[in-house]
Amino acid sequence: MSLPSIDIRLARAFMLLVCLITLSACSVTGALKSAKDFLIPPGDRLEWDYLSFLVDEGANNNSPLSVELVLVTEPELIPIVAGLSAEQWFAQRKGLLQTSPSGLIVQGGELVPGKSLRISRTSLPQDRALAVFLFMNFLSTADHRLTLNPKASAVIVQIGPNDSTLSPIAR
Repeated sequence: MSLPSIDIRLARAFMLLVCLITLSACSVTGALKSAKDFLIPPGDRLEWDYLSFLVDEGANNNSPLSVELVLVTEPELIPIVAGLSAEQWFAQRKGLLQTSPSGLIVQGGELVPGKSLRISRTSLPQDRALAVFLFMNFLSTADHRLTLNPKASAVIVQIGPNDSTLSPIAR
């Protein structure tokens, strides 16, 4: 009579062991994902060979044009940055950078009408990004925001009198 009670105890112990292994596997999977994200942050590196700006004569009313390349590294910032026009970006960027210093990587400069600029891979940010935007501070009112593909072979931005055209070159 004691034999069947041992079998029941063994069966219960075995079931408990299976449950514990299953539960611990879930936490191990989560820990592995966290470790991977720590070692290799999510997102893509820019794979561009270059970023080129071709600026027309008389672009932006023949005035210099501020441009900023923005890499977003935190998912909650993507809809915020994607919803900004260039005018809003240039007005709010200081506050955004203060509240989320690790969430945005910004590289900028000024373009002169009639001149071209080619930025090589080695001069571009090497960080991983979840989204990449280019803001251009034209004198005219419009979004003047481009969404860029980090996986393109290269990116060419043609700056016209009051707007821009994006030409990503596929791999």
